[in-house]
Amino acid sequence: MLADTELPVVVVGAGPCGMGLAACLVHAGIKTLVLDRDDHVSTEWRASTFHPPTLEQLAPVGLTEKMVEAGLVADRYQIRDRRLGLVAEFDYSTLSGDTDYPFRLQLEQYKFVELALDYIRAGGRAEVRYSTELIAIDQSGPNPVITVSGPSGTERIEAAFVVGADGAKSTTRKLLGIGFDGWTYQQRFLLISTDLDFGRHMPDLCHVNYIADPEEFVMLLRIPDVWRVLVPVREDADPEQVTSPENLRRVIEGVVGADAAGTELGILGHQLYNVHQRVAERLYDGRVVLVGDAAHINSPMGGFGLNSGLQDSFDLAVRLGRLLGDRPTDPEAVDTELSTYSDTRRAVALEHVRRMSHNNTQLLMRADEAERAADRARLAAIAADPEATRSYLLDASMINAAREHGFGRPVSGAAI
Repeated sequence: MLADTELPVVVVGAGPCGMGLAACLVHAGIKTLVLDRDDHVSTEWRASTFHPPTLEQLAPVGLTEKMVEAGLVADRYQIRDRRLGLVAEFDYSTLSGDTDYPFRLQLEQYKFVELALDYIRAGGRAEVRYSTELIAIDQSGPNPVITVSGPSGTERIEAAFVVGADGAKSTTRKLLGIGFDGWTYQQRFLLISTDLDFGRHMPDLCHVNYIADPEEFVMLLRIPDVWRVLVPVREDADPEQVTSPENLRRVIEGVVGADAAGTELGILGHQLYNVHQRVAERLYDGRVVLVGDAAHINSPMGGFGLNSGLQDSFDLAVRLGRLLGDRPTDPEAVDTELSTYSDTRRAVALEHVRRMSHNNTQLLMRADEAERAADRARLAAIAADPEATRSYLLDASMINAAREHGFGRPVSGAAI
């Protein structure tokens, strides 16, 4: 338990963005309290890709090396056509002069949360309380006071700052009355988990693959324990039919072809969910701040959501460190730091994440044959040219977005 009189930064939400923020705050010596409504670390399937700038920021905390040990290094990724096969393969080694981590790391987000939890608990400056739900926020005094409901009943907690890392349906954002503008895609997405060895049926497959098709595009990812298969589902489709064993088998057989006939597919589970592109109208109010899915959500095509959320947390941790280093904190300094944070991270969400994830989604579902042929020719030309590949991957790996906003660590011995 946190016992001294110093007010903590209270983080609402013990998912990857909340725990990533808490790890950075603990690393900086800042007292931190993390609250989560669940009673345990959620192992629900969520994001599984960590891009280079995220690994750069977690390295000083000591988490990156452990993540790489637990994860799967994807040093290439492919774009394919459902009918024509491989279109382009992008080699991350072209980024070796730009980052110490020229790859995508495939690791389930809950495993990152578990690593962060171990780090936080060992640091002695933080407490994580599960089964504790945010009910109210009061900012009428100099410091925010939140009301929470937990195993011991209702409690009021005074904080130096409150951070809402509580997901797309964020209670924090709703209590602040902050709008969440954007749209919902007409399709839903079906995610299937299987232990089928796709490499046996598709020998030249990478760990990360995007397969274009106007009828049913596919995102095919390998993570340490399983393969994940994601396909779009019509908005009006019957959920029971979509998730039936027959349809799950049809989806997987459609990826690997007739070679899978009669094969035990090893389907481990599935999820059916809606996909959105939304960004909060502002990311703070007083001393309450939003990060991650509470601040912005997007299509999963490209693996940008988890990474942009964690990068919110890294950016905010630096700003809170500056503010809390000079107590009592000047209200004008608080507003300057948090308004700059809000403007910067909204710009990343709107100008980079929304643009890239939406473009990726449109690319995979394109119907016009001439446009599809032009896409294939363009991507093949990029993949064939190392310098063009580097330029392409600087965007796809989020390095450009990070560097443009003065964020991210340069490669050892190099200047940004």
